[in-house]
Amino acid sequence: MVIFVRNILLTAAACFLAVLSAGCCSNDEPSLREDTLLVFDTDPGLDDAIALFLLHSVRGGADIAVSTFGNTSLEHTHRNLVTWMRYFGDRRTCVFKGSACSLAGIGVQKFDFHGLDGIAGQSGAMVKKLALTDADFNQPSDLQEVVRRMMAAKHVSYVAVGPLTNLAKMLEMEPKLAGHIANVYCMGGGLKVFNSPHQAEFNFCKDGPAVRRVFASGLDITLFPLDFTMQYPLTKKNIQTIEALGTYPEISTALRWGYSSEWKYDHHVGFVPHDAFPVLYCFYPGKFTVRDRKFLADKYGHLTESPSGRVVHVAESMEPGLLFELILKFMRDHRKP
Repeated sequence: MVIFVRNILLTAAACFLAVLSAGCCSNDEPSLREDTLLVFDTDPGLDDAIALFLLHSVRGGADIAVSTFGNTSLEHTHRNLVTWMRYFGDRRTCVFKGSACSLAGIGVQKFDFHGLDGIAGQSGAMVKKLALTDADFNQPSDLQEVVRRMMAAKHVSYVAVGPLTNLAKMLEMEPKLAGHIANVYCMGGGLKVFNSPHQAEFNFCKDGPAVRRVFASGLDITLFPLDFTMQYPLTKKNIQTIEALGTYPEISTALRWGYSSEWKYDHHVGFVPHDAFPVLYCFYPGKFTVRDRKFLADKYGHLTESPSGRVVHVAESMEPGLLFELILKFMRDHRKP
């Protein structure tokens, strides 16, 4: 009788854990297949620079990178994207110029969190150091070609770390596109933590209608909201340790600027490289815990949990110290001459 009851309890416990893991899991399988076409949609941005560094260190870069407005104007974000890629030695990524404003035609106002140029005032010096000319920044503004390449690929993963305007436009250009994108990894949204008006997060607030369109598309979305990213700041000691290596000095400058801006504008201690986390998840999903939840998005980019909302995989936790340890490792492994 004791054995019988024990077996019942063990079976019940196993069933409970199976149900729990269906909604909250730590997946050890890589998110990217070998034949994946990886698209990186970005608005550099200090934290975008860290994301680009990690992307280059792990994979050599994305297959396609698309700039967008957001942290600063498209003129600056596109220039920053090309500059950082050349800085890291990325020659594999095909670059396209994306959206200069939201679906409603709203651009960006001057915003100094990242520096007026978006990369801590380093743009001019970096361009000169890398001997870049105007021709180096003359990429096409052709989202239709990005659509064509995604439609031709066997497997597409889309990493979005700025406003969702580019993706929303491309979904409208080609209604079948959603069926060709296997995964969208998105830094955006706030559940209980916000940094923009209307209880929204910065990226989503920049183009709420684009968020609604993307959420309504049926895409498989993994979300990295502020509630998650704010748990993992780089500390002053972390930044000093990175800087002490003496490699990638422009990255160290970006980190120091970000640390100061976090305190100046939000009174946060530490610099949070928000945009690095979707990239980390692509390659180290087993280090994350993710839970399925249902959300509706309004025209301001505010998310409301609702039974009638879209299912979204929401990052909830990550192995502590992972970001800092990987930045340190890659900086040691790929020393800049």
